[in-house]
Formats: sequence, C-alpha cells, structure tokens
Amino acid sequence: MNGGSASGAFYPVERVVASRKRKRHTEYLVLWEGYRREESSWVPEADVTATAKRERREEPIRGHGKNYYKDDFAERYFPSGWHIVHDHLGDGCQVDFPIRLHSKLRWSSVVYHKSEDGTLTRKLQSFTEVLVVNVVKKRC
Repeated sequence: MNGGSASGAFYPVERVVASRKRKRHTEYLVLWEGYRREESSWVPEADVTATAKRERREEPIRGHGKNYYKDDFAERYFPSGWHIVHDHLGDGCQVDFPIRLHSKLRWSSVVYHKSEDGTLTRKLQSFTEVLVVNVVKKRC
C-alpha cells in the first residue's frame, strides 16, 4: 500500500476492511498491520494497490453476501445432524439451505476528551465487523 508520501513508501497492511464513495472519489478503510483498529484510516483509492482492491472484491461475504450450502461446512467442525435442533418440548426444526452470510461494520460512539484548557479533542473511533447470517427454519 502506497503511504501517500512523496517518497512513494509502502506500508504493511493487514487488510482492506471497507470502501466508500466521498465526493465521487473512492476511499478504502485500511487496517494497518501491527496497529489497533482505532488507528485504521480511510485511504484514497490512488494509494491502494490493485492487489489489495482485488482481494477486497473477492471476499465472498462482502456486500450482498454469499449463499452457503450444508456441504460447505466441514464435518470435522460440525457434528452429524448439527443443522437440526430440538427445543425443550421435543419439537424440532432444521436449517433450510442455502443460508446467506454477509458482513457489515458497526462503529463505536464518537467520544471527545476535554483538556484542562477547555479544548475538545476527538478520540479515535473503533469499529466491529459483524457477520450477519440469514437462516430459514422449517419444521422437522
């Protein structure tokens, strides 16, 4: 990732988390390698390598999500019959495949710190990535 400096230096990136349009220009939210989430920053498209953009587009759960089928879940992590559930009354239901997964960002509240001289400073804002699972249940 080009750091945008005059020297054309590259900085290590853990991954590109999101993209947005600002005044007809695309920006990417970059999670920097070795830094906290609060220190992530929006970077102009010109400073993001083609590889980073391609990897972001190819992530299957971004945007509208991706359909997953029962066979997509490894048997070693999910025991036989994991998709069937019974409640305390013995009534059962099962997951109706495909299920759809997509992710979205949730931002922390904006917090300001008031210094002794009365000036307000905005603290760094963090985000959490939330995985949304859309499941249809049907009776067994």
